Amino acid sequence: QRKIKLYYKKSGRLLPWRIKVRKNQDPYKTLISEIMLQQTRVKAVLDYYKAFLIKFPDIKSLALAREKDILIAWAGLGYYRRAINLHRTAKIINKEYGGIIPSEKIVLRKLPGIGEYTSSAIASFAYGKEELVIDTNVERFIQRIFNIKQDTSKVYKIKELGEKLFPKKKRSDFAQAIMDFSNDYCTKLRPKCNTCIISRYCDYKS
Repeated sequence: QRKIKLYYKKSGRLLPWRIKVRKNQDPYKTLISEIMLQQTRVKAVLDYYKAFLIKFPDIKSLALAREKDILIAWAGLGYYRRAINLHRTAKIINKEYGGIIPSEKIVLRKLPGIGEYTSSAIASFAYGKEELVIDTNVERFIQRIFNIKQDTSKVYKIKELGEKLFPKKKRSDFAQAIMDFSNDYCTKLRPKCNTCIISRYCDYKS
């Protein structure tokens, strides 16, 4: 944990929706970024995210927008069902929650297009809830560190090992630290085991 945290402090990615170390992210920016990042790489999202926020700067403007305009702003990003669900979610939040994005995972999961990971990410990154946030990078890191074969790992097993790996507090920063670390070192192809700063703690065998 100490080495991962130090890595994040020195080398974590500077992303427009992220506020590094001990501060919560803006809930709206977190919602937009997390929906955009579903099945899409960070690099592809960056320009779309910035332009989308200029056009729809808050939940109200998004809720009141025409679906057609949202889809135009989304054009090129793909998986358009995400944009439609995002619009539906914005309408619900604006109408039923007074424009305030819910902070509880159980409530977030009831909104269109928001599942296990996205609800955990919003609750953790935007509200500081001590949720276990596991995206594909974190899952791969857990599989590698404990040398679990991808085809045999079950969701409950990954969560169980994640609970052992994550600190009990300040999980938001730690999750994002692993995401960045995994992106740098635990790559899907050709992981950088020879230069990895935590290789002696890792059981991975290629």
